[in-house]
Amino acid sequence: MSQGNNSGFTLLEVLVAATVMAIGITGCMATIGAIEHAESIQESHEQFRMLAVERYQEVAADVDLTQGGSSGDFTTWNLPGVSWTATVTPTGTTNLDQLDVTVTDSSQNNLSETVSGLVYVPSTTSSTTGATGNTSGGSAPATSTFGGGR
Repeated sequence: MSQGNNSGFTLLEVLVAATVMAIGITGCMATIGAIEHAESIQESHEQFRMLAVERYQEVAADVDLTQGGSSGDFTTWNLPGVSWTATVTPTGTTNLDQLDVTVTDSSQNNLSETVSGLVYVPSTTSSTTGATGNTSGGSAPATSTFGGGR
């Protein structure tokens, strides 16, 4: 018997092609999942960075930095487990200190972001005017920020 011209694929070739495609699709799905996870982590870091910048601005504007620092949480923002710490470090330059604000979430693998900058702290010296005896300069120092984040 003579064999005619059989064109097409054998069953084995179709199975091999299907297996290769299944492996490729599985790899693509795993990559997409990893990208989504990395994006989620990046969004968390961005949110914490924004919280740290906002808290930095509030601390620099409203807190008496001569006390050395302060801390708190974000429960009023409905963010349980998220806390912040502000530390003031002297720079060695008169009236110029470094302010570091760190926002930490203890529920997400200790995710944290820190914003640092320099703040001007005016001196709180008192002066007396001769004739009337009035004094000035006894109030809490106002603070201004110089610089921003790191």
